[in-house]
Amino acid sequence: MTTPARRRAAQKPALQSRADLGENGFLVTPNVPKSKKTLYILFGGQDGMFFIPSAALLALLPEGLKDVAVIRSGIQLYYLAGIEGLGRDTNEVAANLRNKLKTDEYDRVVTIGISVGGLFALRIADGLGADVGLSFAAVYTDGGFWVKDLVNAGSTAFDPLCECMPMRAGRMINVLGSKNELDVRTSRRIQNVRRSMLEYHLINSMQHNVLLNLMSSGFAKVFFRLALSRNGAAIRLFATLSKIYGFYLVRNIRRLVGRQ
Repeated sequence: MTTPARRRAAQKPALQSRADLGENGFLVTPNVPKSKKTLYILFGGQDGMFFIPSAALLALLPEGLKDVAVIRSGIQLYYLAGIEGLGRDTNEVAANLRNKLKTDEYDRVVTIGISVGGLFALRIADGLGADVGLSFAAVYTDGGFWVKDLVNAGSTAFDPLCECMPMRAGRMINVLGSKNELDVRTSRRIQNVRRSMLEYHLINSMQHNVLLNLMSSGFAKVFFRLALSRNGAAIRLFATLSKIYGFYLVRNIRRLVGRQ
């Protein structure tokens, strides 16, 4: 850190830990009304991981007053049983988050999910009417994580991919690697239900861990600023351009040469 950067950091209110969410983390900027803060709700991926250090993820969030809820699934549960203490499905989880955190009192609400937490974050964004729902390579497959059996039994925390829940989130974004066929197909399935969801393709990337890819390229902080801004014009433009290249050009060329 440079001296000016250290000085600016020292002037910012430090986040303090609270116990409102039990086993899950909740960091707040103290002595500031919710109406002046953004609430970020972070959903970890497989076994609760974010695939980068949690501190690094927090550092990527835009400047400004904030509270941050850090939620992780249980080991090998992949959110299929909901979240312990918060609900058995996305509807219950959203309702409990609204009541426990008083989400309606915040200036803005943003949900962010990684991998198997990605689709869950998008569902919760709808449930809360969040300003932004951001997913990094959302995964949802009938053949994996026992989802098909649970849906047939009428029980899954993800809820079936249907249009039964109205679109309430202000903006939805899913980030994926243009060469990762599983992630592309999953994103296609989600967009069939959430047609206004933006797909941001990382050009020529095969990685599932797209967040690490963004960090390695040095573009992560800029991306977060664009994706979570109040005016979504810039991220819509970049998402459209990346999709034209990644989905329509790269994917068709790979299919032509037998790589898909």
